[in-house]
Amino acid sequence: MSQSTELGVISFVIGVLTGLTGVGGGAILTPALILLGIPPLAAVSNDLVASLGVKPFGAVVHARRRTVELPLLLWLCVGSIPAGFSGALLLTLLPSPQAVNGVVRALVGVTIGLTAILLAITLHSGGRRPAPADEALRVRPRATIALGAISGLLVGLTSIGSGSIIAAGLLLLYPRLATARVVGTDVAHAIPLVGAATIGHLLFGQVHLSVALPLIVGGVPGVLIGAYLAGRIPNTALRAGLTVLLVATATTLLTSSVPMVLGATAATAAVVLAMTALRAAQGPRGRLGEVRERGR
Repeated sequence: MSQSTELGVISFVIGVLTGLTGVGGGAILTPALILLGIPPLAAVSNDLVASLGVKPFGAVVHARRRTVELPLLLWLCVGSIPAGFSGALLLTLLPSPQAVNGVVRALVGVTIGLTAILLAITLHSGGRRPAPADEALRVRPRATIALGAISGLLVGLTSIGSGSIIAAGLLLLYPRLATARVVGTDVAHAIPLVGAATIGHLLFGQVHLSVALPLIVGGVPGVLIGAYLAGRIPNTALRAGLTVLLVATATTLLTSSVPMVLGATAATAAVVLAMTALRAAQGPRGRLGEVRERGR
């Protein structure tokens, strides 16, 4: 199997998972590329290019459904666009390619760990009572700009964070915002954010079309199929499995100790099983984590 075919297949599978669960593709695809032997900086750069080719499919769906909060989108962009570009620029300050790849690998591992924590929180969350549709949204500009800046910097440095971190942040800042509007705003915001980070990596990163194009070719149909299947497959079980997978991936990137990787993975699996069992025992409740990103 050629490298292009292998990358296309991997991107397709990850695209299906992304469409099913809403977890940003970068959280799975970037570490997969690194573990396949692609240098960390090149993995981040090419994942961003591929992501920019895939994300508009989800944004079009939400624009048609009128689930994008434009005021939130604009304030997020104020922070995220310059931060996304700056993330790539900051990597040029490191003294050597070896240093760049070492820092990027560590940052990817830490960011994946943060994503796993956020995903675990969504598995067992309290009920939400969205505000009525006609109730005006009270925007918090400073906090929203800060959220955009933090996520933008992470995306520029690691390609991870445009989905899970923004969605979790919006839910914390605007607990009465309807889930559909959280998702729609998150998906629409990912386009300018990833676009800014992609420009930075085109200038300062390692973009290779031989890597990026197969990722786009495999990712687009994968995301569309996953979005179609969403709701037909138990989402909680998929998210629980992904949480364990992300922890295993993060520890693999951060340490070469097999016992530590196995221990962290086993502990996460035990915690996730306990949380899932407790949640099932409580019965049907509103879920903070039901923030699927359609079409990503």
